[in-house]
Amino acid sequence: MGSFAGRPAGWRGPFWAVLSALAAVFAGRSVPRTEQHADVSVRAEVRAWRRGRLWPAPAAAVLIMGGVLATYTYMTPLLTDRAGIPEGTVPLVLIAFGIGALGGTPSAAGSGTAAPWPRPFPPPRPPPWCCCC
Repeated sequence: MGSFAGRPAGWRGPFWAVLSALAAVFAGRSVPRTEQHADVSVRAEVRAWRRGRLWPAPAAAVLIMGGVLATYTYMTPLLTDRAGIPEGTVPLVLIAFGIGALGGTPSAAGSGTAAPWPRPFPPPRPPPWCCCC
């Protein structure tokens, strides 16, 4: 869908659309329904960031999203140049990729929760000359 939206709006259009939609959702969910009196200060926020416990979550988010977006950067040239897919069908391939990722993630999580240690291949045996195993 991003490729369809990106053609008339330019390559920045889908990014702004997704960012705006996410901002609207988060703003709508974070606005309290009742009046709350919280005593929040900038100093308290800075103190919270000085503690090391907050940094892994945004660092992981940055690394994961950076990797995903870097993958999508090379996806279209890979599909058109190497795989020989026509440029007009690239958005359909990306939609299929997204549907597969959307369905594959929960199914893999569910199968990993149900049987956490199955191995698709048996573990390799050490060579006979190895005496440390």
